[in-house]
Amino acid sequence: MRTDEKTKSQKQTSDLNRSEDKGQTKDISKKKDKRNILLNIIIVVLTIAVFCMSLMLISSTRPRGYEYGPETAETMIRQVDRGTYNYLLSGRYLNKMLGVDTSGNDAYAVPYAAADYYEAAFNYKGLLSAGDTAGVSAYADKMSEARESLGEYSYVADDIDEFLKMSL
Repeated sequence: MRTDEKTKSQKQTSDLNRSEDKGQTKDISKKKDKRNILLNIIIVVLTIAVFCMSLMLISSTRPRGYEYGPETAETMIRQVDRGTYNYLLSGRYLNKMLGVDTSGNDAYAVPYAAADYYEAAFNYKGLLSAGDTAGVSAYADKMSEARESLGEYSYVADDIDEFLKMSL
């Protein structure tokens, strides 16, 4: 009988061990489920972030002119009035790149003259600091031509000179 009791107690012990193992297995599987859910959330968030960054990269590589169109004369005159001369230069080159014909339009005369003066003055100052006297005289001529083209807006040339801290 003792052997029967030992056998029964061993079976009960093994049954308890199995039930404890099942409980541990359930705990482990719950932990794995939580971990998997967390990892899946992280993967989804990172995928969305990469997608958004890809869209930003694609939109930043498009040329500005194709998105907004050419600069109008009214916009460029507003830039002259505001003193944002660097935008005049980029607007002029944008119009040139897009093939805008401004040859018969007097409205572009002042903004383009201001852009020419800004470009020549910027290059003049750069060459002057580098000590290139041959290039300096060429840009000085371009600056005087652009100043004459400005007409009543000649104050623009003075503003640009002041902005670039130049004295002629």
